[in-house]
Amino acid sequence: MVHRSDGSGTTSIFTSYLTKASTSWVAALGGDPTTSKGKTVAWPVGIGGKGSDGVSAAVGQTQGAIGYVEFSYAVQQNLTYANIKNVAGNFIQPCIQTVEAATEGVSYPDDLRFDLTNEPSTNAYPITGTTWVLIYQNQTDAAKSAALVNFLSWALSTGQDSTLGINYTPLGKDLQAKAVAQLKKLTLNGQPIVK
Repeated sequence: MVHRSDGSGTTSIFTSYLTKASTSWVAALGGDPTTSKGKTVAWPVGIGGKGSDGVSAAVGQTQGAIGYVEFSYAVQQNLTYANIKNVAGNFIQPCIQTVEAATEGVSYPDDLRFDLTNEPSTNAYPITGTTWVLIYQNQTDAAKSAALVNFLSWALSTGQDSTLGINYTPLGKDLQAKAVAQLKKLTLNGQPIVK
């Protein structure tokens, strides 16, 4: 098994899936589900590679090896990838539609702390996650905060039209609305930036 040697969101999503899907995975990492998932874990076996490039290079140089990278990277690099068995017992190919299926019926909390791995939909790809943006809520630089709000406003609206071309799934309307609500919490020197 080739894994990321650096901390990554991809590792967090993959190990969250493993934690939910495999009691032997949890046992191999000490039996505590809180230590068997995250951006970094104490891999019991395997070789580390830095970033997606390092993982794919190590897989390519090691006979019989498997690894994990995000779907868009696998497509860009023309890598072979596997169908994964989901909760419903179906072997699911990763693609836009099966990632969308993983979001069916999900109720997103207002604080946007959620996990989409191993969702129960019949056609859901079980290793599904989101890309997060972490920013300071209380901004102090007018120019930087304006640029930040402009970019995020675009990303959460018309920028969603660009996602399919790079093998990402657009946000559903519910998640998009929750993300915009978070953006509206930003302040500049105590005053709301987005009205």
